[in-house]
Amino acid sequence: MPVGGQMTFRMKASGPARTPQGEGTVHIVDLRVGQETIGSFDGTLTSDGSEAKLELSSAMTDGSISGGYTVGLTEPYPVHGKAYIKNINLDPFLVTYLHLGTSAGTATQKAKLRWKEI
Repeated sequence: MPVGGQMTFRMKASGPARTPQGEGTVHIVDLRVGQETIGSFDGTLTSDGSEAKLELSSAMTDGSISGGYTVGLTEPYPVHGKAYIKNINLDPFLVTYLHLGTSAGTATQKAKLRWKEI
């Protein structure tokens, strides 16, 4: 399924590539999944060298998405966060990628990532 939109970002970081310290902002305009326009978003990214944090909020008038995620930068790369979604049509994403029919309310995720060396 095609994903589209326009993304601009500003990042400033220093340190090793796997454990950087820095901050940045991201702006996504008219994110599309398939034929559906999901909306526009603003976010901030910070890293202290041990974990990276992403805070996201919507820049829409009809619905809203907000939340935050934290990813550990060392093994086992723990991920946790919450997303709050209101009046957003996520059907194309839910059906295609998650194989779900519908969703409503608050989502909380926890996971551990695995990096594969290339």
